Amino acid sequence: MKKLNRYFDALLVHSDAGLQRLDETFSRAADISIPLVHTGFITQQSDPAAGPRLRRELGIASGEKLIVASVGGGRSGFPLLTRLLDACDLLDDHQSYRLEIFCGPFMDQTEYEGLHARTAPGRRIRRYTKRFLDYLSAADLSISLAGYNTCMNLLVTRVPALVVPYARQQEQPMRADKISKYLPMRVLSEADLQPARLCRHMVQMLQQNRTDDRVPIDLDGAANAARFLDRWGEQGPEY
Repeated sequence: MKKLNRYFDALLVHSDAGLQRLDETFSRAADISIPLVHTGFITQQSDPAAGPRLRRELGIASGEKLIVASVGGGRSGFPLLTRLLDACDLLDDHQSYRLEIFCGPFMDQTEYEGLHARTAPGRRIRRYTKRFLDYLSAADLSISLAGYNTCMNLLVTRVPALVVPYARQQEQPMRADKISKYLPMRVLSEADLQPARLCRHMVQMLQQNRTDDRVPIDLDGAANAARFLDRWGEQGPEY
C-alpha cells in the first residue's frame, strides 16, 4: 500500500461503483490516499447484425438451438467441458441443437485432444475463435466460467447463460451473482455440474429469451478512463 500511495498518482478501477466497489473485495481500500476512480466496466462492442449473419453462415435451421461453451484461457476449464459433453449426451433426447466449444489457447494439449476426440455431428470443438462475441450474439445459450472478460461479453450480448464462478476466490462469485440480476443468467455450483442436473439446467435455460433491454450497468469503462486522463492532464492529479 505504501508503494501505491508513494509511486502512483491515481488508481482507476474498471468496475461500476453502483454494482461492485473495490472495497467489497479489497479490505484496505480505505488506506488508498491517491485519487480512486471507478471507470465502469471495459467491454467489447457487439454488432447487432453479427448474430443473425453467423447463424446463416453456420446453416442453423429454424428451431435449432445454438449452444456456445467457453472456458476463458482454458487452464482450468477441462472439468466443466467434460461434464458439459456428458450432459449433452442426455440433452440429445430433449432438444435439436448445435454445440460450439472453445477450449482456450492455454488448455493442456492432452486435455484438449481428449475433448476434441468427442467431436460429433453438430458438435465442434476448437481452441478459440476471433469471432467469439459474434458467437455469443448468435447463441441461444452460453455455458462458461465466470471470468471478467466472459461476464462482460454476457452483459453486452445479453444471451441466456449458465456460469460457473471460481468458488475459491471472492470476486468471481460476487460479480456473477450481481450481474445475474440483470440477465437471463443462472449461477451454478459444483453440484450442478452432475450431468443429469446440468442437462436440466440447459433445457430450462434454452426456453429463456435474450433480453432486449440494455442493462443498467456502466460498460463504457475505456472511454470513461480516457476522459478522466484527458481532464486530469489538464487539471492535475487533484482532479
